Amino acid sequence: MGKKLSSLNVSVEAIVVLILAITILGLGIAFIRNMFGSTTENLAQIGNEIKTQMIEDLRNSDQRLKFNEEDIMISRSTKKKEIYFGVKNELDTAQQFTVEMGCYDFMDSGSSSNGDATDVKFSVFEKTPTIQPNGVEVMKAIISVTPDAAVTSYQCTITLDSDSDTYETKNFIVTIE
Repeated sequence: MGKKLSSLNVSVEAIVVLILAITILGLGIAFIRNMFGSTTENLAQIGNEIKTQMIEDLRNSDQRLKFNEEDIMISRSTKKKEIYFGVKNELDTAQQFTVEMGCYDFMDSGSSSNGDATDVKFSVFEKTPTIQPNGVEVMKAIISVTPDAAVTSYQCTITLDSDSDTYETKNFIVTIE
């Protein structure tokens, strides 16, 4: 009879330990979910603040095209970066601009693996939304680099076309670290 009580006692202890472990695991998962949830919300808020600031800057300047940063650094380990660019329509009619981004040159890094302008890729909408006269629109572009991209600086450009005419062109640098 003593063996049955001791085995029952071990079973009760195992159940209590199991319940405590599940409770702690649930609390840990809830904590992590809340932490990442607030981080996502903070990133969205930062993106909205960047857009708001860019709209204000463009409205108060004579620029037609502005980046949130013009010397863009990308780590080879992260391989991509999001940037924002704003477009101001100074034409007399509402316009939908065609967007083209690309790199055309690179600095000789002096290493055995020199760069190639096609190592830098851009993901951006082909056209802007329709922008009213004197209106401003902010768009996002994602810059990514190929895994074998050389650590160097690339000379890139963005061109906005309106009805087959160049509306604005801006050069910028993408540096891979």
